[in-house]
Amino acid sequence: MSAQEQAQAIQQLRQQVAEQAQRDLMTKMTEKCFHKCTNLKNMGVLDRSEQKCVALCVDRYADCIQAVNEALVARQQSRS
Repeated sequence: MSAQEQAQAIQQLRQQVAEQAQRDLMTKMTEKCFHKCTNLKNMGVLDRSEQKCVALCVDRYADCIQAVNEALVARQQSRS
């Protein structure tokens, strides 16, 4: 396998890992926000307050992930 082929394989593997991490994050976020915000008696339809709660929960989750990523990048840059 040539160096270029190895680099392509590594890039493809990194992309697959990133995609799986994104799927895992979405699954975890969905589970946590669903359990936090929904009334299990009303299966199938979210009322307005549940919809708002889920939207805010997802926003907070995304904000936390962004803050963690920014902190990791800053840490990596300070080590370089």
